[in-house]
Amino acid sequence: MFYFQYLGQGGNFNNFLSQDHCEKFCSRILCSAGEPLKDSSGERNMECSPTGSGANSCPSTHSCESTSGSTTFGGVCCPRPQYVCKLPREQVRVHVPGNCGTYSNRWWFNAKTGNCEEFIYSGCQGNANNFE
Repeated sequence: MFYFQYLGQGGNFNNFLSQDHCEKFCSRILCSAGEPLKDSSGERNMECSPTGSGANSCPSTHSCESTSGSTTFGGVCCPRPQYVCKLPREQVRVHVPGNCGTYSNRWWFNAKTGNCEEFIYSGCQGNANNFE
């Protein structure tokens, strides 16, 4: 575990009150394609060893990407681009006030046609085959 002392002057927004808050905020930039795989609790990122040794390996749909020593095993399980691009388009749901965010235009890769296609994202759930 690494610590630093923030003196309250200068600095930047990469400054969090807890490890949990930091990981939740920054996990979205750990993977080049999609979000890190979550552990059985659904709260924390699934950690792995970038060397691929032992029990700390990722499922075949994911690969271990290094996190520069910020995790116990040195990496997190990130979706493989081949896996992401075969996921179905998120189905448009009827908006229930207070249940989801706002609708927005997004893109998804249609593996059948081999093209990126636009769709309307409802702002809730979905999957990694969803690009701005």
